[in-house]
Amino acid sequence: MTLPFAHDPAFPHRDALLDPAFVAACLARRVDWATRVTRFERVRVTYRIGRSLRMLHRFEASGAEYHVAARAFRPGQSARAFAKAVTAADTSPTEAPGVVHGPDVDAVFWLFPNDRRVATLRAIEAARGFLSPRLPRPWVESRLVAWAPENSATFQCLDAAGAVMAYAKVGACASSEYERYIALADALAQTGADLRVPRPIAFSPAHNTMLVEAVTGRRLTYEPRDMRAMGIALAHLHGLPLTGLPAFERFTRPACRDAVDLLTRSLPALASAVEGLAAELATRGDSTGQPGCLHGDVHPKNAIVNGSRATLIDIEEMALGPRAADLGSLLARLQWARISEERSPAAARAGAAALLDGYSTVSAVPEAGALRWHTAAAVLVERAQRAVTRIYEPELGHLDAQLAEATRLLVGHGGAR
Repeated sequence: MTLPFAHDPAFPHRDALLDPAFVAACLARRVDWATRVTRFERVRVTYRIGRSLRMLHRFEASGAEYHVAARAFRPGQSARAFAKAVTAADTSPTEAPGVVHGPDVDAVFWLFPNDRRVATLRAIEAARGFLSPRLPRPWVESRLVAWAPENSATFQCLDAAGAVMAYAKVGACASSEYERYIALADALAQTGADLRVPRPIAFSPAHNTMLVEAVTGRRLTYEPRDMRAMGIALAHLHGLPLTGLPAFERFTRPACRDAVDLLTRSLPALASAVEGLAAELATRGDSTGQPGCLHGDVHPKNAIVNGSRATLIDIEEMALGPRAADLGSLLARLQWARISEERSPAAARAGAAALLDGYSTVSAVPEAGALRWHTAAAVLVERAQRAVTRIYEPELGHLDAQLAEATRLLVGHGGAR
C-alpha cells in the first residue's frame, strides 16, 4: 500500500503495519490461527506523524473472528515495550500468546482481550456476573462490537436467545460517560424535552464498566427525513440546562494551528491549501454565536433512527460551546459526501436544508456566518485532520477539493458574520 504521506523516520515500517495481510504473516510465526486467515480488514488507525502509530486489525480464520491491536515503536524501542506487555498478558504458559513481538518492524501486537492500557477488558466476564442482575433477563454472553485500543471497548449484552438487552462500555471513560447519561436523563425529566437518548442502567467501578439500554432502529443516513430528525434532536440537546461539561475547544486558534502543523508535515503537497484555509478562519475570528449543550461527535454512527425520531448515542465528547459547531460538523460531512460523489449535489443540498429545517422547528438556527465558519473549521480540524490521523484513504483522495471548497465558503461571503 502506498500512502500520500511524507516519510516518517520514527516509524519506517508504517505502511507495512497498516496492511492486515502483512500483519497476519507476522503473527503466523507465533499464532496458529494466523496461518489460516481467510478474511481480514483494518478497522481503526490512530496516527500522528513522528509521534505515535496505533492500529486495530480484524481477522477471520476457520470461522472465528480475531482482533489484534498493534503499536509501532521507534527503532530499537519495541523490545522493552514487549517485555512489559508480556508481564500483563492474560494467558497461561499452555495457551497461545496474548502479546506478540514484531522486532523486524519495531511493533508489538496485542491479541484481544489484551490491551496495552485497558486491563479491565479482560474482566468483562466478571463485570457480566456483577451487573447481570440489573438487566431484565440474565446476561449470558458478551459480543464485542467496538474496540478503541488503549481507550475502551463496547460489548453487546446478550440473553439466552441471543437478543441484545443492553450495551456495556469498558474503559477509563466509562465512569464520566455514565455520569453524563445520568445528567441527561435528569435534564430531560426536568425540561420534558422531546429528545431520545439511551437510558443509563448501571455502573461498576470495580470493572470500569457501564451499561446503557439498547436502542432499536437503524443507523442515520443523509436522506432528508433522517437529517430533519437529526436537526430536531440536536436542537433539543442544545437547549438542555446541563452544567459541569467541559468547554468545546476543538476549533480554537491553538487547535487549528495544531491541525495545520500535523497536516503540512504529513501532506506537504497540501500545505498551501491548508495554510490558506487556516488564514481565512483566523481572519474571520471564531464566530461563536449562541452557546448550547453540544454532542461533540456528530456523525451517522452516533444516531439511531426509528420512524421520524433520532436517538443520540455515544455522548463521551459532550461539551458546552457554540451551537453552530455540531451543525457545522454535520454540514462538513455532507460536503464530503457530495465531493466524493457518495451523494449527488441535489441530495446533499436537500440533506443540509432538512437538517436546518428540523432544527428550526425547535430553536432558532445559528446565523449563516457562524454556520459557514464552523463548517469550514470542521473541514480543517475534523475532516482533514482525521483523514490523516485515522488514515481514511477515500477521504485523503478528496482533501484538496474539500479544503478548496471550505475556503471558497468563507471567501465567497467576505467578512460576513
